Amino acid sequence: MRARQILLVGLSSIFFILCAKNEDKYIPQAIKEFTLVKKIDGEEAREFINRLHLNQVAPQNNEIAFYKSGHKEMTLYLTHYQSRSLAEEDWQRMVKKISPENSVFIGGEVIELDGRQVYRCYGMGQTHFVFVDENVLIWFSTPTVGSDDWFRAYSSFLN
Repeated sequence: MRARQILLVGLSSIFFILCAKNEDKYIPQAIKEFTLVKKIDGEEAREFINRLHLNQVAPQNNEIAFYKSGHKEMTLYLTHYQSRSLAEEDWQRMVKKISPENSVFIGGEVIELDGRQVYRCYGMGQTHFVFVDENVLIWFSTPTVGSDDWFRAYSSFLN
């Protein structure tokens, strides 16, 4: 009887871990020294993104994760699409819109970082990485000093 209880607890734990990992595929609890402090999704995330842009720009399915380490902040903006091709089309449109001639962002360039095609730019006191993973468009804003290391840590989480 005791062995059966231990087995059930063990299997339940494995099932829970697998479900939790799947549920949080794009939003880790921590990225290096940064800890997740808040997550919003659905209509709340959509409204947040639209307020940032002072316009109705956000598609339906969004998530935003806010991280802190001391006084430093990091933010993940995720938009889920029905296919990778739709996410890539929106990535291309976004890159054109945020190119240095068109926005407050500077130094924008498409680079390969950690095996990913990434648009990296600077602005509003942070470094921004915009890229596609599967069918998700990801905008990752980090403090500038150490930004590539935090990107690599997040990219490693995705793998």
